[in-house]
Amino acid sequence: MNKASYLLAIAASISLTSCSVSGTESEATLRAASVCFSTNSSADIKAQFENGIVSKTIFTNKEESLSSIEERLEDLNIPSLSLAVMNGGIIEWSAIYNSPSNKALIDCNTRYQVASLSKPVTVMAAIRMQSNGYIDLNENIENYLKSYKLPKGKQTKSAPITIKNTLDHSSGINSGGFLGYQQGSPIPSDIEILKGNKHSNSAPLSVVSKPGVQLAYSGTAYTLAQVALKDIFKKDFSSIMDKWILSPLGMENSSYRSPDISSKNQPNSKIHAISIAKGHDSDGKEIEGGWRVHPELAAAGMWSNANDMATFMLEIYKGYLGKSTLFSQSEIKQMLENEKDGHVYGFILNHEGDDITLTHFGGNVGYRAGMTISLKTGDGLVYLLNSDNGAALGNQLMMTASKLYDWSSFKQIIKTKREAKIEILKSLVGNYLWNEQLALSISYEDEHQQISLHFPNGDQYKLTPIKGVGKSFIHQDTATLVSFNSWDKETEFTVYGQRAVRMK
Repeated sequence: MNKASYLLAIAASISLTSCSVSGTESEATLRAASVCFSTNSSADIKAQFENGIVSKTIFTNKEESLSSIEERLEDLNIPSLSLAVMNGGIIEWSAIYNSPSNKALIDCNTRYQVASLSKPVTVMAAIRMQSNGYIDLNENIENYLKSYKLPKGKQTKSAPITIKNTLDHSSGINSGGFLGYQQGSPIPSDIEILKGNKHSNSAPLSVVSKPGVQLAYSGTAYTLAQVALKDIFKKDFSSIMDKWILSPLGMENSSYRSPDISSKNQPNSKIHAISIAKGHDSDGKEIEGGWRVHPELAAAGMWSNANDMATFMLEIYKGYLGKSTLFSQSEIKQMLENEKDGHVYGFILNHEGDDITLTHFGGNVGYRAGMTISLKTGDGLVYLLNSDNGAALGNQLMMTASKLYDWSSFKQIIKTKREAKIEILKSLVGNYLWNEQLALSISYEDEHQQISLHFPNGDQYKLTPIKGVGKSFIHQDTATLVSFNSWDKETEFTVYGQRAVRMK
């Protein structure tokens, strides 16, 4: 499709408005897609992007079909998308997109739960605190804790829990995934969550392995770091983050304050004027109350938009080049030296030649998020989606950007389909315990004669059988591989390198 065709297509399907939305504009205008920022040279590639969404997986002998953002939002029951694309160290363009059926008022200032994207912002605040002499990341965290006492576990005097290993996921603390709390229900404090008090819906903190040795993703560890920083600064966590990251970077549409908190507890708050993208389940139904409350702020409680999160990622890039006013080059390089098993402080670290790419994903109930940036080129992307179905589209957005901007990462992969007998597919249906911790399930649907893998957070991956060892399947949009050991053993499979065993 040529430039003129792309522009005609985009004009026909999406109405573009200015980022500045006045109180006199109609609801119809607010519901339309909004250009939040664009450079003079971005119109053509932006139109190509909006109408050329690709899948992560290409199947041999099958022509690739492209979709528009609007089509993918509608197909996946996703109400809206906040998107920012970075090119050459700047935000080249950003926009808000609404599915045709979305009736909510969404604009460029609308905030989304960014879920685990909260974690790297917490990390960079802590790195700044150390550089300014307020904390020692390698100090025993028990020397900072005043309001909470760590239970005995695998930690020792020679291998203590530190702020550093709570943030780089090597603390030995149990995993602690967070489902949030329904509005109107009793909301536990961060300390009550660590103790596992009756209103908490997550396991109490326990130190299950020796700190500083094994990489094991832990939201509970971030909640411990949250309590420690509050004890150190004697302030609420949201104020701490405002001071160390959000205000210095001018992230005006970002906060660690939950919008459900009464404004009377927040002097000078404008909370009632803030636009919120309400979360939705995989069927497109709005989450009860609009969103769930996350007192685990450091791990999952931040609200933001794509423009602000792109600003944050670009500051890390500038720091890597020695051009940031917030992060020094030595701070960023010391952070990168902390790599463990392809991760650094929760970021997925990808090396392609002399290029280094930092990527982080997040998922709360009703929301999915992702961000990536190349430290060599300053190219990257941030997406925020208010749906449990967002992971599939998020991956497609990354693939599309990689194809159009010629990134070194997020390349499409090629696989060959294979036929699978219905009785074999049905034999795989059941519940499985993954990594000895999380319950996964596999279902079968007759209409498409296809199995799906279900995760506890609501993600559903429809699987296509492919040629490979044993029973091999792939989720086309994310390229997630699911492999059963053989064609005559249905008791276990591997996904993300971890084993899932059928539950009796």
